[in-house]
Amino acid sequence: MDTSPAGREPGFFDRFNDWRKNSLALKLATVGILILLMMIPLGMIESLIWERSSRKNEAESEVASTWGGRQEICGPVLTIPYIARHVSEVHYDQNGNPIAQAKPEIRYAHFLPKTLSITSVVDPMIRNRGIYEVLVNNADIHLEGSFVKHDFTGWPEVEVVLWSSAFVSIGVTDMRAIRDQITLAWNDTSLAMEPGVQGSDVLYSGVSTRTPAGINDAVDY
Repeated sequence: MDTSPAGREPGFFDRFNDWRKNSLALKLATVGILILLMMIPLGMIESLIWERSSRKNEAESEVASTWGGRQEICGPVLTIPYIARHVSEVHYDQNGNPIAQAKPEIRYAHFLPKTLSITSVVDPMIRNRGIYEVLVNNADIHLEGSFVKHDFTGWPEVEVVLWSSAFVSIGVTDMRAIRDQITLAWNDTSLAMEPGVQGSDVLYSGVSTRTPAGINDAVDY
């Protein structure tokens, strides 16, 4: 469209204005530039969100390092060691002939309680780290149940049952979260449970204690 006065050839600015108004490429370029300009504050906001999220995770990790992380309680498990019979190692003589040699081996029998009742009172609390609030839980857990009398007469591999070495274990995933002494009331006997479990075939971490004599009788705890 020619907007110059009649009888005069369009000048540079006239042609530029016509091109600016009708150029599709210029319009697309302008839209692209605006989009890029809008992405700058968007990127700044995303960076701030990422930083705050990272700081929040650091605050949670700091609280967990002193308070304790996610907690799982497993058990209790009654473990009775025994000496297995007919366990042998095979050796070979100079001629390559196999020689079987009997060797006693201590194995472990694990039993779960016949009855189990769990009572838990959870008290949620807030811990502050800077501008961040971290939710932690303080729980008072009480387990009550009973084990039945154990009979190994139907176990053909059992040679000797080591009743005096039997122990009870409770799985605790994070020992840092334990604040009070864990005690086991075994019939009329109160036993203090110590950190650590013997073996890792059932529980990997937790507390355990030796049981008193007469474990082959039915017991309540």
